Amino acid sequence: MKMKWYTVAAAIGALAILASCNAAASIPTTLQVTAGNITNIVYNNGTYTYPTTVAKNSPFGTTFTIKNTSSTTAYNVTGITSSGGSPFSVGGTTNSSVNPGLTMTFTISGTPTSSTTYSTTVSIANNAPDTTPYFKFAYTVTVN
Repeated sequence: MKMKWYTVAAAIGALAILASCNAAASIPTTLQVTAGNITNIVYNNGTYTYPTTVAKNSPFGTTFTIKNTSSTTAYNVTGITSSGGSPFSVGGTTNSSVNPGLTMTFTISGTPTSSTTYSTTVSIANNAPDTTPYFKFAYTVTVN
């Protein structure tokens, strides 16, 4: 993916302000993904880290909410996958039309059998104009 950098400059009296942002790491405006107190997972550059260390052979799980922030257009989520294999699994609704202002939920869960750090990439296939064809983020859980 080619990164686009935008620079904004403003002068206030004798003080000049220069700010840059990476457009590829922005929070999308039409589909937002949240989990617990994580209010916006960054599109294609975000990471969700499970908040506590999990004991080996103990289950873990996180419920994620996808919100359509559009006021006029329904967007389709056509599949949610996890690339990390065991112990990760995807549950809940993975294929749905999300009407304007409404939400849908899905879960990432598992029962790890080894003491290590597990990582996966969660991919949400959709047709929203700013996240098509996938909204992706990393999910990490540490096991002792």
